[in-house]
Amino acid sequence: MSVYYVDKSTGTAADTLLMAGFATMLDQVHYATGHGTPELVIEDSGPYWQIRAGVDLTDDDLERLAPFELLRLLITPTQRKALGEHASGFDYEQQQQQRTRYFELRAALPDKYRLPGTNMSSDDPGLQMQLDRVAAARPSPELPLFAAINQMKAATSYNDLVQRWQKLLADVTVFRAHVRLLLRLFRTTPNPTDEVLPEFAALTEQRGLGKPDATLLQITNPTTGKGLNRAKADGLTLGGISGFWLFELLKFVGFFAVALPQRIQDSDDRKTYVLRVQEVSYHHLQQIMPEFREVLWQNSPVKLDILAALYLARLLIEKHRDAFKQIADAQRRRHRRHRHSQPLLIDLIQGLDVVFYKSLGSAVATMNLSFVALPDWLPLPDTLDEAQRYIAREPRPGLLTEHIAIISRLEENKGDEEALVQYYRDFLSSRDPLLSAFFAFCRGYASLAMRHLARNEYVPLFSTENLEVLMTARDTQHPQEPPLTPILQREGLRNIARAIRESTIRAQYRVAQENDRRYEIAYGLGQELARSLNQRGQFIATLMDFVRRYNAETAREEEKVARDHGGKITPEVRRANRLRRLVTTEDVEDLVAVIDEYDHKVVGNLLLAYGYAFDSAAIRSIETGTSDADPIEEGNSIINEGA
Repeated sequence: MSVYYVDKSTGTAADTLLMAGFATMLDQVHYATGHGTPELVIEDSGPYWQIRAGVDLTDDDLERLAPFELLRLLITPTQRKALGEHASGFDYEQQQQQRTRYFELRAALPDKYRLPGTNMSSDDPGLQMQLDRVAAARPSPELPLFAAINQMKAATSYNDLVQRWQKLLADVTVFRAHVRLLLRLFRTTPNPTDEVLPEFAALTEQRGLGKPDATLLQITNPTTGKGLNRAKADGLTLGGISGFWLFELLKFVGFFAVALPQRIQDSDDRKTYVLRVQEVSYHHLQQIMPEFREVLWQNSPVKLDILAALYLARLLIEKHRDAFKQIADAQRRRHRRHRHSQPLLIDLIQGLDVVFYKSLGSAVATMNLSFVALPDWLPLPDTLDEAQRYIAREPRPGLLTEHIAIISRLEENKGDEEALVQYYRDFLSSRDPLLSAFFAFCRGYASLAMRHLARNEYVPLFSTENLEVLMTARDTQHPQEPPLTPILQREGLRNIARAIRESTIRAQYRVAQENDRRYEIAYGLGQELARSLNQRGQFIATLMDFVRRYNAETAREEEKVARDHGGKITPEVRRANRLRRLVTTEDVEDLVAVIDEYDHKVVGNLLLAYGYAFDSAAIRSIETGTSDADPIEEGNSIINEGA
C-alpha cells in the first residue's frame, strides 16, 4: 500500500478540490498502468488529506504509463471561435437545448414525478413510456458544472488549462515526467513544493510549454480573484493572483469530482457546494456525486443549504450503505474504543463547504464561506430495516424523507417561515445535545401548521414515530447526556400529548373536513405553553389549566352520548361517536414525576413536539387491525398525505 498527502494551504474548499483532483489523476494512473481501479481511501487528517492506495506504483509501472485525458474543453459559440471549428469537447449550447427539452417533458408528468429524486417507474404502461422519454432526454450531469464555469466568465482560463494538459499528451516522456513529479510532491508531508515546483518550471521552459503559472480563479479559489492583490504593499494594480498551472488544473478536476454548483432561485447569485470528506473511498464519491446533483435543484439560499445536507444524508444511506460497510466496520471497531459505539454519517462525509457568489452584473464576487454539516446524530445503519427508518418513502416516510417534505414546503421569503428555516439550519449545524434549535423549529412550525389547516390547506406534519427515531439517534450519539427516548415512552406524556393533538390539529381537521364542531380548537395553546417554559411552576400551571378545560369539554360530550345510550358508554359506542379520551390523574402524576426527574424545558419541548405530531402508532394499528384504536386518528394520516 502507498500513501499520499495533500497539504491544506488555504483552509478553504480549494484544498478539497486539489485533493480530489489529485485523487482522480491517481486513479487514472493506476488504471493506465494495468492495475485496474484499486481502492483509494481518502481521510481528513487535520493539516492534510491522506490518500491510501491499495497498490504501489513502481518505476516499471510509470515507464509504461500511457497518456490520458483529465478534462474536456468547454465548447460555446464564443469559445469555438477561439478554439477552431474542429475542436471537440462539451457542447454547451446543445446540452442547454436538451435541458430545456427535458424540463418541458418533465413538466407534463403527474405532480408525483416532478419532485427531486422521484423513482421514475410506474405500473401503467402508457405512463412508463412517458417516463422513459423524460429519462432519455436528461442532459449530461456535467452541465451544471460547465454552466458555472461559463457563467462565472472562467471558460477561457479553463480551456487554457485543458489545452496545456493536452500538450503533454503529445509527448509521452514529458507526460510521464509531470506525473512522476506530482507523485513525488504528494508522497510526503509537508509537501516539498519549494523543491519540486522549480523542477516543474525548468521542465516547462525546457520543453517550450509556456509559462508555469496560471491565474487563480474564484470558481476554484473562493478567497482569491481579480482585484487589488500584491504580495508586497508597494502599489495598487488591478489584477489576479497566479499559481502553478498544474495545481489549478487539478482543482478543476476536483471541481468535477466533488463540487455541486447551483443557482439561487429567482436570482443570478449562486452557491457552490463541495463535499468535505472524513474517511471514504474515492470510488464511492464518484457514485454519490451524479445522483446528488440530480436531486438538488434551485431554491432559496438557506433552504438550499438544508436540503443539500438532507438529500446528501438520505443518498448516503439509500444508495451506498453496502458500499460503505468495509469502512464502517473499521470505524465501528475504532469508536468502540473512543467516543461512541456506532459510526455516524459524519464519520464518512463531514458535510458541505459552501461558497456564496454574489452577482455584480458582468462579474461575480465571493461574499461568504460557510459550512453545512450532515446531521451529527445520524448513525450509519447496519441493516435494511434500520435504513428504512430514515429513508423510506412509502407507505409512510422515514425521518429524512419527512424532514425534506416539511422543509420543502416552507417559503423563505415570508418572515415567520424564514425564522423557521434559520432554526432548522441551526439544528443541523449546532451539535447541541439538547436539540434546542429543533424544538424551537417545532414550536414555530406548530403555529404555522394550524394556520394552514384553518384554511383547509395541506401541510406535512412530523410523526410521533420519526420523533422517536430522532430521539433514539440523539441518545446514541450523546450517551453522556440524560436520554430523551424514555421520556417519550411515559404514558403520562403520551396521553397528555394526545390531548394536545385532539385540541389542535385533530380538532382543526374535524371542523375543516367533517364540519364537526363539538370540540373547541385551541389555536393559541402551543404559544401559551411555549411562553410558560421559562419557569417550571408557570409551565405546570398552564398545562394543568389546559387539562382542566380539555377534560371538562370531553366530559360534556360524553354526558350527551351517555344520555342517548342509557347512561352507559361501551367501547363500541365510544368509537361510533368518535369521542375523545379523558386525561386521568395518573397521567398528570406521571408527567409531573417526569418533570421532577428531568428539566421541565426538556419535557415541555418534547410534549409540544409530540402533541403537534400525528400519531403513527394509532395509524399503524388501524391499518393492521391489531387494536381497537380510535378511528378518528385516521385523520392525522390523511393530513400528512395531503388528501
